[in-house]
Amino acid sequence: MDCTEYAETKRKAAKKISADIRERWNNRIVQRELHLMGEAGAVQYLSDYGRGIGTAKVISFALCAESEGYPEMAIGFWKRAFELETGEKPIALNAQNNSTTDLATAAKSTSAAQNETLNNPIVAELPPHLQPGKIVTMQPVDAPSERSYYIDNPDYWGQPKRDGNRVVVIATKDKVYYQSRSTNLRQQPSLEIERALIETAAKIGTFVLDGELYYKSCTGSEHRTGAQAATVNIESGFPTIQPSAIYAIFKSLFFQGNDLTQVAESAR
Repeated sequence: MDCTEYAETKRKAAKKISADIRERWNNRIVQRELHLMGEAGAVQYLSDYGRGIGTAKVISFALCAESEGYPEMAIGFWKRAFELETGEKPIALNAQNNSTTDLATAAKSTSAAQNETLNNPIVAELPPHLQPGKIVTMQPVDAPSERSYYIDNPDYWGQPKRDGNRVVVIATKDKVYYQSRSTNLRQQPSLEIERALIETAAKIGTFVLDGELYYKSCTGSEHRTGAQAATVNIESGFPTIQPSAIYAIFKSLFFQGNDLTQVAESAR
């Protein structure tokens, strides 16, 4: 079943859109004008509020978006629902101006190579320990000495602490994987970050980054989730200003065909 057939099947089996979905549509999506952003609005919503969201609820948002006359936004929700239920990732999706949204699915490879799904991603250029979902990051530990010791000692250097989530990025010229500290794959934080990473990988090749993902509100405050930053924006009187997803890079783990996990921290 491709994504088009998937959406049609779900539409035929759809029940009435629930009151809680309508409430979220009005209080979160419309209030923030996410429905005017097309697919990017769905990506923004799922990034801000979609942690642990189930397939049924994502489908309901897709149907709600279509019923409200926003098929472009519905695309983003259909893509996510398809990914959650099938483990496959559509490449290109195109909206028509009605509920029969045309969803083009990823081309199926005819090679005998191992099939790739969201639960079993394969990046040919990377060694096994740097495959998406397999990367173990450094874990935080309590330092044995006082903070001032490390500040004054030239053998140590540091970076600003961000109030975010540790995220490893695996970027190729075709797609980007985002892995949490717990090795789970997660939703893309924004289309802008996604595009920037893909464009960079197309120029310099596949790379892996270790960093912190956080969200900045209109006041400049930093937050672990987009929902927290959006709340600040709403309370500040700017509900239509979207939180800025920011990826603070700590270091590179793979660059120009070289595995950097075995070299000194400063060399990364």
